[in-house]
Amino acid sequence: MEPAAAARSRNRRDGDFFPIASAVAAAALAALAIFHIVQTLRRLSGRYALYDFAAYYKWGRQYQGGIEWWARSHCNYTPFFVAGFAPLTRIDPRWLHPGWQIFQLACLIGAMILVAQSAGVFSARAIVALAAASVLSRTSDQVLFFGQFAPMLLLLMVGSWTLARARRDAASALLLALAILLKLYPGILLGYYLVCGKWRVLIWTAAFFALGMFATGFGNWRGFIVYGLPHSGEILARGFWRDRVSIFNLVWGLEATIASPSWWTVFAPAAAVSLVLVVAAAIETTAARARSLDGIYFSLWLALGLLLAPIAWHHEIVLLFPLYFFGALCIARIVREAELTTYARVGFFVIAIAMLTVLVGREYAALFKNLLPTYLVPSCAFIAGLILVEEQRPEIAGRGKVVP
Repeated sequence: MEPAAAARSRNRRDGDFFPIASAVAAAALAALAIFHIVQTLRRLSGRYALYDFAAYYKWGRQYQGGIEWWARSHCNYTPFFVAGFAPLTRIDPRWLHPGWQIFQLACLIGAMILVAQSAGVFSARAIVALAAASVLSRTSDQVLFFGQFAPMLLLLMVGSWTLARARRDAASALLLALAILLKLYPGILLGYYLVCGKWRVLIWTAAFFALGMFATGFGNWRGFIVYGLPHSGEILARGFWRDRVSIFNLVWGLEATIASPSWWTVFAPAAAVSLVLVVAAAIETTAARARSLDGIYFSLWLALGLLLAPIAWHHEIVLLFPLYFFGALCIARIVREAELTTYARVGFFVIAIAMLTVLVGREYAALFKNLLPTYLVPSCAFIAGLILVEEQRPEIAGRGKVVP
């Protein structure tokens, strides 16, 4: 009896150790994240007068003054964003700038909390660690450096997806319409909802989008189309940029290694590849699947949004954070539940884990810091494809199918 009692006592001590250790680790990560945020905000305190934040402030002031900002300032941002930012220009930019940065961090943390909870992760320690890891990333630093608002888009898109899963169609559509009105490429989720048969979400989104256009003036949207979008085309025509994320930029960079590319020699293959990716994603999403794959499908469409957006930049890689999270969960589950009996499956695990390690490692390890964002998004899409193919095996996919 004595050895049994000693074993029970040892197991009890071991059981008490993990919660304490994980709580300490989460607290340490949170403290490190707070220290990092404070130091970053101090270091960037003078960037309120620099691009991109200074451009938002100038456009907002021009909008307040009734000036046609899209013609005078070469603004390629939507009228809805400019109109929404305009009231904030009543605040001194030296105070508005850090408030705007903190708001973006709050959006990033909120989005990752929703992502974690959608996967059934409700542990406070795990959520704190995930939020801290998100704000400690290089991409979130780029968001703060330029004063960009990709985290706000991520929160709106994740919120829309979460509400759609709960069958709250009007609320889901409102968030998606806001995201599209702020920046057009979140409209990629319309394709996701279309192939999932979410007709009510699509109808509500169209209604809210039209209402947003009406509220900000159809004349302003006409100016955006006439002046703003051509300015985006001028940016595209400047050639390959190391830190731009899109199929167009990827093709331009590949062609530049063998010849002098032109607009049409790049546009045609980029459009063809984009079409193939969208069709493949649509076919895969319409297939029956386990509920555990919902996050991967949603994340795959987010990655497609970045691939198809002609001038998406490195700070918008925050939209891939859900894929990092869901990808790691799926890989862990496959490793735990699958029987590795063939070299092909072993190869899947090696490739997927190695690629995910490099992708996530870029956010934290100096060894990977110079990886080109241009090539990160296709890698993420490839990881998602590997996971989906592996999950369709009968012994895994047969555990219960749902329609989103």
